[in-house]
Amino acid sequence: MSSLDKMRDRLNSINDPELLEVAKDLLVDMAEVQKLKQQIELREEGFSEGKRAAFYFFAMGLDPEELSHAANTASGRIRFLKEKREREATQAGNPTPQNEEVPPAGSVSVPNMPAPTFGGLGSSFGPTKKLGGL
Repeated sequence: MSSLDKMRDRLNSINDPELLEVAKDLLVDMAEVQKLKQQIELREEGFSEGKRAAFYFFAMGLDPEELSHAANTASGRIRFLKEKREREATQAGNPTPQNEEVPPAGSVSVPNMPAPTFGGLGSSFGPTKKLGGL
């Protein structure tokens, strides 16, 4: 007898709606966890592919707050470089194409990761200072 048949027999032998509700909730939760695990596996497979591999080695040792901070740093750097390119193009008389969007500062989307805070004050990282050759 398969596991599914055993589960059906067990469910069919129960006459308590509350107990069946518990079983249903458990089964739905387990199915959702399996789906999330599959999604995680698919994402993890892509961590070391292509251009991402250049950053994966450094990123794999970061904790959630550090990952969020690094993503915000990258977002700020992207914005800075795009704005710089726009200024240079405008000065040269060649406007930047309108289809290039410049994300607002600090607008990185990192799923299920809280904004970094320090000292329990609830403050998050602000804009970073321009350093030397950066």
